[in-house]
Amino acid sequence: IITDYQVSSSSRRNVSKIVLLGDSGVGKSSLIDRLVNSKFNSEYTMTIGVNLITKRYKIGTDNYQVLVFSDISGQTKFADIRKSYYLGVEIVMAVCDLTNKKTLENLECMWIPEFIHSNPVGEGLRVKIQLIGNKFDLKNEFEFSKYDLEETASRLGYSFPEASMLKPCLMTSAKENLFVNETFGVPKN
Repeated sequence: IITDYQVSSSSRRNVSKIVLLGDSGVGKSSLIDRLVNSKFNSEYTMTIGVNLITKRYKIGTDNYQVLVFSDISGQTKFADIRKSYYLGVEIVMAVCDLTNKKTLENLECMWIPEFIHSNPVGEGLRVKIQLIGNKFDLKNEFEFSKYDLEETASRLGYSFPEASMLKPCLMTSAKENLFVNETFGVPKN
């Protein structure tokens, strides 16, 4: 899914490159689909490799913000492909499933380290990392809390000082459209 992001030459646009990381099934594609297309597909469709998606919205009279998302497959067999999409990323949205604690643990021990070690950050530049707990609508099935997300972010901040761990950590629901626009800093239509 790629949406048009052409803007006239008289307009200014700010472009941000964002990558979504996390295990298969945590809802990375669902979050993007909700944000970009305002829909949720209840049937799970696995991402093969990487999907590139853009979202453009107006800020001010002649200014546009363009978000370029790399929706990265959570399967280990795509690790080599993933690494090439990490280069030049400014923001990492590290997504876990609130109903599966292992997905949070994998952010800390696999996904964030893989990203940091594959994406050398230049002098004075710091990538921003946001932890997101998805499936907030399934509160009765939570295996961890927002406190656990915050503790993980703190540990990651100590382990990887070249990254800025954004706080607070966020909790969303792509299915129920809870806090999706707010998570990506996009005004609601």
